[in-house]
Formats: sequence, C-alpha cells, structure tokens
Amino acid sequence: MANIGFLSLNLTSHLNVGMSLAKELEARGHNVTFFNIPDVKRVVTDRGLRFVEMGSKELPEGTLQPLLEQLSKLQGNDAFAFLFAGMTGLTHIAAGYLPDLLRNEKIDALVIDQLFAGGATVAQHLNIPFASIASAVLLNRWDGAPNPKFSCDYDPSEAGIERNRKHWEQVREEWKPWTDAENIHREAWGLPPFHNMVVDSFSPIAQISQQPKGFDFPRPDLPDHVHYVGPLTHPSIRRSADFDWEKLNGKPLVYASLGTLQNGLNWVYKAILEACAPLDIQLVLSTGGGPVDEAEIGAVPNNALMVNFAPQFDLLARSSLCITHGGLNTAVECLTHGVPMVAVPITHEQPGVAARIRYTNTGRSISLDELDAHRLRELVKDVLVNPLYREQAKKFQLQIAKTNPLKKAADIIERDVVRK
Repeated sequence: MANIGFLSLNLTSHLNVGMSLAKELEARGHNVTFFNIPDVKRVVTDRGLRFVEMGSKELPEGTLQPLLEQLSKLQGNDAFAFLFAGMTGLTHIAAGYLPDLLRNEKIDALVIDQLFAGGATVAQHLNIPFASIASAVLLNRWDGAPNPKFSCDYDPSEAGIERNRKHWEQVREEWKPWTDAENIHREAWGLPPFHNMVVDSFSPIAQISQQPKGFDFPRPDLPDHVHYVGPLTHPSIRRSADFDWEKLNGKPLVYASLGTLQNGLNWVYKAILEACAPLDIQLVLSTGGGPVDEAEIGAVPNNALMVNFAPQFDLLARSSLCITHGGLNTAVECLTHGVPMVAVPITHEQPGVAARIRYTNTGRSISLDELDAHRLRELVKDVLVNPLYREQAKKFQLQIAKTNPLKKAADIIERDVVRK
C-alpha cells in the first residue's frame, strides 16, 4: 500500500481522468490524495476522494469560474495564450505550497498531469517518483509528427518534417514564460533547468496516454516508458445529468457538444442546428453549461433537443455520429462506443485530435474559418452514409474493450512508480 498524490490540471476533462485512475488505485488498497486549488475541492470530494487544498490566498474559492467563462468565448491563439498565461502563476503556487504539503502527507509517489504547472519540478526537488498522465494528446516532441496545436496531416517527407520542426519550435517559444517560471524554482533548488517543457518535464519512468494505440501518427522513436493505454474513465466519475429519454424518437441520433471549456461560441451552436435541421435525424446538442445567448442561436429546429448538460457517455452508446470540438476525452468516448465523428476544432490540442480523426478515418473535420451550416451538413451526411468511418471507429471499440485501460494504467504505476 502506498500514499499516492494526484496533481491534475483544474479543468473538468483532466480532473475526470485523474479521478478515474485514482479510483482504480484506491480499489487496490492505495491511499490517494488530490492537491489543488480551493475551487476543485467539491468536485473531488463529491466523488469520495481525499483532497488537500493549496493556493487559497492567491486563488480563493470562487476565482476559477469567472476565468473559465472568459476562456469559454476564446478560440485559436487567444485561448491558447490565455490558458498558458495562467501556468506561470500556478507554477509559483505549486512551488510555494506543495513541498510542505507532500511531506506532511508522506507521499510516496505522484501521478502528475502533463500540464500541471510546477508538478515535475516539485517532485524532482523532493525526489518523489512520478508518472506523467497525458489527459490530452501526447505532447512528446518528435519532428516526424505535427505538433497537436496544428491541424496538419501526417507527412513523412522532408518538407513535412521541416514544417513540423518549425511548429514545435514555435510552441516551445510560446511556452517560454511558463518554462522560465519553472526554472526560477529549479535554480533555487539546485535542479538542472528545463529547456523544453514538452520533453524535460515528463516522467523518465512512466508516461501514460489515454489515446488508444493507433489513434496517433506513427512515432517509431518513442521510448519504452511511454504507453498508449486508452480511455481512462471510471463509471463513478461521470457527471450525472437529467435527460428525458422518452424524447428520443428512434431516428439516427447525432450528438453534438463543444465540451465544458470552449463552450461559449454561440455561433457554432447555431451552425450545428442549421446544418442538421433538414436532415432525417435527431440532434441532441449539449451546451456543457456554457453561456447561451438564445437570440444569437435562434430557434431550435423540430428535430433537435438542446440541453445544458447531457449524459454524454450514455447518449454516445445510442448515437450514429458525434459532432465534437475535438477534445480528446470526447473523441476517445466516441471510439469506446464505435461512433464516428465530425470535428470542429477550436483551440489547444483540438486541431491535432481532428487531424488524428482524419488520419484514422474515424471521421472528418472542418476548421472554424471554413465552418458554415452548408459545409457542416455535407460532412455530417458523408459520415452518416459512408460505412468506412463507422467501420474504423468500431475497430477501436473492439480494441478498447479488450485492453481494460484503467487496469493497464494502474499496473504501470504500481510496477514502475510505486515500487521504485
């Protein structure tokens, strides 16, 4: 039995992955504790998991939601810059609070989200072994594959590799303020500096991605301690949501969601509703709790249901297609049910997820710059009619069902981290 600390990015999709894995490790007899800012406490404790607060002075309860509402309306580079600007402050909070908290809780090992600011630096300072968890797309740099910030297709030619190299360098520069913040504390603690956050801060003993094997571009040079395990989701972690199942009419179901982060773009919802209105399908559109301007969205068509929150996992089990923002959590839940996708990536790693959807023929995608109701409708019709996309998604469904991703991830942590 070990005392295992969890450092999860304070966003819903990342927390869900961490809490799911924590439940699996807890069931094996380990003590698990989450360390995070006050606004995360209720989310964690409501799932029956232990929580230790940090950063209450800098980020008191009630701070997070207004920031998320600002972020929900941003797209592209603006959203990317907004999110990563916060990493600098979170790095200093982690460095200021975590060393004493981890010592007091006698933490033996850590599970750290690859985007948790300050986590790897504190772990190395205290000499605590840790696993890195990729809740979003695997960020390990390899010039043979595009950086997931960009919706580039796989291109192994010299021109493609040069394009990738430039993109990876661009992102490294964009992450530099966060890197500099980490290095202030690394220098104070006598640790070697980080030069590239998306390489240097990841665990040297266990890196775990919730991408199913094959839902990525070819990466022949990944080290043995990098593992594709598949979706990390536990039934007790899924958010419950009321839904009137009797309103489903038996027509092909199209489920649409922009997730819980970039869910303030009302014009995208309008395009989805208008695209699906003439089709002989039923649409369920979840706004994920985002700010909804009904005047901007317009009338909801007769073949559509628009809800604040939806039981996504259960709806996908009945769906013929998912229109998604390209968040990895939604994408892997689609693959879990063998559901093909039409991706409308907005920011962060979502363009990279869309590129992987295209590469694996599990669906199609359209950029925000190109999005309108007519173009989206044609993609929806193509994915619904062409059997290729569902067949490819079904292959991943079978693979995921055979692998038991949560068990595999917990086995890796017990073997390579806890027993170090």
